[in-house]
Amino acid sequence: MCKFHKLLLSKFLDGRVSPEERERVNQHLLICKECSQEIEKMRLLSQWVNRLPGMEVSPDYDLKFERRLAERLAEREVFSFSFILERLKAGIE
Repeated sequence: MCKFHKLLLSKFLDGRVSPEERERVNQHLLICKECSQEIEKMRLLSQWVNRLPGMEVSPDYDLKFERRLAERLAEREVFSFSFILERLKAGIE
């Protein structure tokens, strides 16, 4: 398996690389069949994703998501803390 940084291939495909990085990727793609195939797969996937219809979300989606996430994290903390307390009590008795 090629050790070339796959994130750099993704950035290259998105046009988010410096001129030096672009040249480095281009030179690598000339000699590495594995990365050439990988970037072609990434191109196809990108084309398919871009064809998908857009999705409408409610204006307060982010707020609702953050609230649900905070609630779930709080549940975990309570569970973890309660579990530890029970174990400590059991060890003391």
